[in-house]
Amino acid sequence: MHIKMSVSIVIFTFLMAAVFVFMVMSRYIIGPFSKLKKGEQVIVVLSFLGVLVVLSFAVIQLVLKILV
Repeated sequence: MHIKMSVSIVIFTFLMAAVFVFMVMSRYIIGPFSKLKKGEQVIVVLSFLGVLVVLSFAVIQLVLKILV
C-alpha cells in the first residue's frame, strides 16, 4: 500500500508541474488572450478545461487512495 501511495503522489506532482508549464507556456508563447481570434480563444479555453479535468481526476484518485 505504501508503494501505491508513493506512485500516486509522484503522478500528482508531475501533473501539477505539467499544469504549471502549460500555464506559463500559454501566457508567454501564445500571448494575451484578448488579442487571439475567436477560434484560437475556443481552443485555449478547451485546452484549459482538459487540463482541469485531468487535474481534478488526479486529485480524486489521490484522495480516494488516502481514504480507502
